[in-house]
Amino acid sequence: MTRKVFASIIDKESQSKYRNELFRNIDFGIFDSNYSLKLLIEINDESHMRADRSARDSKVKTICDEAGIPLIVFWTKYGINKAYIHNRLATYLPLIATIENEKYE
Repeated sequence: MTRKVFASIIDKESQSKYRNELFRNIDFGIFDSNYSLKLLIEINDESHMRADRSARDSKVKTICDEAGIPLIVFWTKYGINKAYIHNRLATYLPLIATIENEKYE
């Protein structure tokens, strides 16, 4: 999945909390075969070092944390580096397996 609006993948608990942020885009989502969201991916370039972008990124992280959705951030400054990508994904893959197992306990 590419470029989805937060509001289409995260259930809102109230009408006001994070209202504006939920209408921002997320770069990628990874789903299982039942279309259950497993994690979100953001790809950040140097513009994310600006205060306004950094503040937005913090809000996105908070929303994902509160929704229990893992968020992986990749930085374009590392390019297409297989080791970097593998290490970032490996950080979250055990978490995804844990979340999946908890559903059936």
